[in-house]
Amino acid sequence: MKKVEEKVILFIEKHRLIEHGDKILVALSGGPDSVFLLHFLQKYKKKYDAEIAAIHINHKLRGNDANEDEKFCKSYCGALNVHFSCVGVDVDSFAKKNKISFEEAGRILRYEIIENHCRKIGFNKIATGHNLTDNSETVLLNVIKGSGLKGLAGIPAVRENIIRPMLTLSKDEIVRYLEKEKIGFRTDSSNFDTDYQRNFIRKELLPQIREKLNPKVDNSLFNLSRTAKDYYSYFEKEIIRELKKENPRLADGELSISVRVIKKLEDKGIPVSEAIRTAVLKYFKIELNFKDVENIIALLNSSSGKKINLKQNLNAIKEREHLHLFFSKKEIEKSFEIKIGETITVFQSVFSAMPVEKKEMNFTRDKNVEFVDAGKIKNPLIIRRWKNGDIFHPLGLKGSKTVSDFLCDQKISSRRKKEQLVLEHNGTIVWVVGLRLSEDYKVINSSKKIIKLEIR
Repeated sequence: MKKVEEKVILFIEKHRLIEHGDKILVALSGGPDSVFLLHFLQKYKKKYDAEIAAIHINHKLRGNDANEDEKFCKSYCGALNVHFSCVGVDVDSFAKKNKISFEEAGRILRYEIIENHCRKIGFNKIATGHNLTDNSETVLLNVIKGSGLKGLAGIPAVRENIIRPMLTLSKDEIVRYLEKEKIGFRTDSSNFDTDYQRNFIRKELLPQIREKLNPKVDNSLFNLSRTAKDYYSYFEKEIIRELKKENPRLADGELSISVRVIKKLEDKGIPVSEAIRTAVLKYFKIELNFKDVENIIALLNSSSGKKINLKQNLNAIKEREHLHLFFSKKEIEKSFEIKIGETITVFQSVFSAMPVEKKEMNFTRDKNVEFVDAGKIKNPLIIRRWKNGDIFHPLGLKGSKTVSDFLCDQKISSRRKKEQLVLEHNGTIVWVVGLRLSEDYKVINSSKKIIKLEIR
């Protein structure tokens, strides 16, 4: 057994990444990392009694190069006798529509598509090719941006059903292995563009550190990230436990936290900065930078009534013994247009409307997923906050109701009511999101085409 392969096997065992009988979907870009990952898992699938498949996402950002990546991945999977799937996405349009970077847009779409495909083919795990060098880049980038402990924790070896077996290998080890084994791979030319922050760290900063300060900086940063992860995990559990005791409610984009809770956490040795970061990340899915955290800490020590603006339209105000965090009114009143086959960011959630085969319908207790008759819907759909006058026909009832009355019937608190989303088609309500579908759009025996609605 080669030393590189042995390192990966030991890492998998240490972190219990693969269990007997796992069905693993590999995110295959065609680059050296994912090519090595697929090669390794296919080679050792009998050891783990695992089933392996691969999926390639064509981001359509690099013209013919992107198409060549797709061809390479398909050919490579054919040579390994691995089931291959490919999905094309318009990252450019998604990024512009949601006013985010190409990198962030690509990440959101990638994980959404891969997660959906994993469920669709009945697999239980997703493997990505993140390596030791990627972790170094991530930690340094987070440090530069002023991240807290979570940022120092770097890339996790496992997160939910996503595993990263190669975090023990450096990029150089991977490339040398592939070259020695005469295994081809694709090179993304955009990786050489130092205008991208991560590429600057990869091509300029880390080489200088390795040459002049520490040739084993990747291992040092990995050890740091593991220690930070242990501390952050402890802090996170304590913070969430204390917050839940207060039963903080997020409604209309607003969260209220008692200053007493923050002080109690501080008495337990948990920095106020981590309490704030963790609360905002949990309830708003926003990672605050150092400046925002410092501004909130200053706000806690100020007089009541003072307000500050934070990133992504989030605001904070001190009122007596509570810190209130909320989105601006402009953000709350926004509506979003979505077409069938698209995935979009809605406030701090991701919403998708994907065509599926009727046989793929799987009704569960998950209120964030619904299936509707595609024959009754034409583009575009609108997702927005409900408003007075909205009426719909709740599934299972004979007549129509106002959304307002329906929410009262469901005993939804007045605070939570204000942030309730509805999905609208041609002026009618399709779905009171997360609560009830409209009878008018339900799937029936004669339905031929189905749309899966999902919000996360």
